[in-house]
Amino acid sequence: MANKFQTKIIKVIDLQLDPKNPRFFGLKKKGQNSIIAYLLDNEDVIDLARSINSYGGLMPGEFPIVCRENNISIVIEGNRRVCACKILLDPHLAPAKFRASIPKITQPTRNDINKIQVHIISSREAAQVVLGTRHIQGIKKWPSVSKFMFFANQFKNGKSIDEIKLLTGVSTGTITTALRKHFFLEYILG
Repeated sequence: MANKFQTKIIKVIDLQLDPKNPRFFGLKKKGQNSIIAYLLDNEDVIDLARSINSYGGLMPGEFPIVCRENNISIVIEGNRRVCACKILLDPHLAPAKFRASIPKITQPTRNDINKIQVHIISSREAAQVVLGTRHIQGIKKWPSVSKFMFFANQFKNGKSIDEIKLLTGVSTGTITTALRKHFFLEYILG
């Protein structure tokens, strides 16, 4: 596996979002500004930016996958994450209607995402297995009871519902319902 990619640290500003990403199928203009606007409109990037800012950077193991084309580093996997980092670092990259929603970046987050670790893969073709696994087959999700336990553990450890929402990107209503179900199950089984 080690021969299939290299790990490097690259400035976020030097990464280009992928205009050939299947997510952008209906996008007529595929310049960087259009891609950022599309991601903000359709892919919950503001919530992701809040989560990254709250965490203080990217979570471990969430390295974007990049390939080099014409001396440009193109993000093959991780366009949402890179877009979130870009708008945190420079909110003016976002259309004006989104700027007030972008959180003010903390210094620890700025330090962490100014340069990020990426996996450089040899070609788009080499990335297809990863893309298929992540976006077609999907990552195995936890069953409901495991999600309930996760929320309850966070809550019992002093996190508010709003903090759990920032941590997970899950709505307040879903978290509240999960907590009620967990505590009800705990009572019944207790």
